[in-house]
Amino acid sequence: LPGYPGTNSVQTAITVVQDLTPPTLVKAFGSQSLDTVTVGFSEIVDTASAQNAGNYALSGGVTVNSATVDATGTNVVLNTSAQTTGVKYILTVNGVKDLATLPVAANSKLDFTAFAFTPGFVISEMYLGIGGGTLVTDLTGNAKYINHQPDSVTALFALDAPQTGGASPGTDNYGRRIYGWLIPPTDGDYIFYIASDDSSQLTLSADESPNNAQVIATETGSVGYKSFTNKTEQTSLPINLKGGQRYYIEALQKEGGGGDFVTVGWTLPGQPVATNNTMVTIISGQYLANYVNLDNSSVTISQQPTNTSVVQNRPAVLSVSGMGAWDYSTNVTYQWYRDGAKITNATGATFSIGLAQLTDGAQYKCDVSVPGKTVTSDEITLTVALDTEAPKVSMATSLANSAWVTVLFDELVDAASATNIANYTVSGVTITNAVAPSGRAVILRVNGPVTGSATVSVTGVKDLVGNTMANVSVPVVAPTYAINFQITTAALVSGYQPDYGYVYGLQTNGLTYGWDMDSTAWTRERNAANSADKRYDTIIHMQRGGGSVWEIAIPNGDYKVYLAAGDPSNFDEILRINVEGVLAVDFIPTTANRFIDGMAAVTVTDGKLTVNNAPGSSNNKICFIEIYAASTPPSSSPKMTVSLQGGTLTIGWPTEAIGFKLQSTLVLPATTWLDVAGSEATNSVSVTIGAGNQYFRLKK
Repeated sequence: LPGYPGTNSVQTAITVVQDLTPPTLVKAFGSQSLDTVTVGFSEIVDTASAQNAGNYALSGGVTVNSATVDATGTNVVLNTSAQTTGVKYILTVNGVKDLATLPVAANSKLDFTAFAFTPGFVISEMYLGIGGGTLVTDLTGNAKYINHQPDSVTALFALDAPQTGGASPGTDNYGRRIYGWLIPPTDGDYIFYIASDDSSQLTLSADESPNNAQVIATETGSVGYKSFTNKTEQTSLPINLKGGQRYYIEALQKEGGGGDFVTVGWTLPGQPVATNNTMVTIISGQYLANYVNLDNSSVTISQQPTNTSVVQNRPAVLSVSGMGAWDYSTNVTYQWYRDGAKITNATGATFSIGLAQLTDGAQYKCDVSVPGKTVTSDEITLTVALDTEAPKVSMATSLANSAWVTVLFDELVDAASATNIANYTVSGVTITNAVAPSGRAVILRVNGPVTGSATVSVTGVKDLVGNTMANVSVPVVAPTYAINFQITTAALVSGYQPDYGYVYGLQTNGLTYGWDMDSTAWTRERNAANSADKRYDTIIHMQRGGGSVWEIAIPNGDYKVYLAAGDPSNFDEILRINVEGVLAVDFIPTTANRFIDGMAAVTVTDGKLTVNNAPGSSNNKICFIEIYAASTPPSSSPKMTVSLQGGTLTIGWPTEAIGFKLQSTLVLPATTWLDVAGSEATNSVSVTIGAGNQYFRLKK
């Protein structure tokens, strides 16, 4: 530096070691065009020897026409004659040298698999940070696009790329290219539609070659998602296609700012030109295909399905779990089979039968796949046993001084007998009406307030196969905590605290409860005519992007938990909900039966009761929850009371001894005691007695 004395650095020595290691082959892979192979070497190679096509040979009669070293100096791209999709080839290399003129080992070999044409998906390329222009030419004229340098490459399983990030404004200043091959189902004239924000264009080839693609529809501004029919330019002319033939298809989109998406739909031969958006169907993966490198595809089954036994008219749930990887994703797909035949729409890791029938007993298995590769699970047996037991009362509930009682059964019951008020009595009041909001619960409307000491007697209620209950009596109990899940604008339900979807914490009512994530956006009020009352009309989604775990702070101890799930306006769920790890709800709704009421006996040990989605659930929706502190067990053996009227003996015991089972025998000492059906769910049973002695005891 000027004004400072000069100085010298410390001397150092550079030692150059002679390269004595020849190059080796490290990779070889094909391409979608099926006429190139990229060969990777362990080091930079000599251009002259590496670009000598005679130094390479391929099995299967494929010839190498030319060889070009790429910019890395370690990769060589071979141009070949046509390869056959999905076929494994052996590459043999001789004479290629490194910069020290050391050649590869004689007859060095690598195998690779030609890219496989695989149905089910298209490829989406994203070009980020290319400016705020909104014309398609702002994409196609950008250097990134021209030099094919996408920032990300993913798979789409329909010609549909919704809002990035899941909500507006999403990603800005990008361009997108979606491409693949269309395989129409039948011969005839097809009409195509495109919708996007911002601009887009749709091209279709007259055959499978991208070189013959022509623009058939455009969007030069922006429209709403799935708004296919706003402008004439969005709709193609009728295009005659052959069923089963491959046609190259491509959609380009350019986004400036704000909302963003691109989606492509069609109408099929014989359908009219769409005049509204509902007439257009988004093109799904079953009509699309692309190429994958099978050498990058792998799939395994991490959990096999197991033999399963259920009782008739109960849910049957079969599960499998797979892991996989392929060029664009780690997602796997599933397909279930019954007795070797594909089950329509059984394409999830879980296959559920809502009400298993005797005819559902069969052999089941599942294919687990990634594009190009499939493994098949173990074949298992589903056994469905005949239902021979009458329904039991799980509990009867009411809030203090309310004019209703809910009776919860342990299985689905016949609606006609379950809503026949002649089959019930509630002490101290008269029943005026009975409704069944779900297959397991019946709400009894009464003419006055229900007292804390009330009991309900039930008889004659049948299950779905006709098994009929004998008379039982159970006490009416009130919940310790009652929470209704609802939107903030819905009317409050008397006796229930509202949950509006807030994050877990101290609420204004003094209780501490809530969700693991903000769920206020996923509360609903349906105002549906088929809701039995407001509790069944309000819901919170548990699997739609908000919270999936709900908790309430309560003292440690034993509890019975009663909850209702479903939706009066939809039946698109597989309802499976855990309480403290115990499956409380397990049901698949139908048009006729859209709700399920469930119960679980649980123990809280961490100061919080936890409710979450059980494995195999889909689109869970929760309506309300009631929590009952378990009764204090009797300090000594419970005492029975008896009364005889005619040939009917009524035996009772204290309510705190509910859970004990009444047993009988004809002789003492007895080697065999017979259970009195349904006695463990009540504290009073009436039995018919005959001549001779009969002895009874309570046992737990």
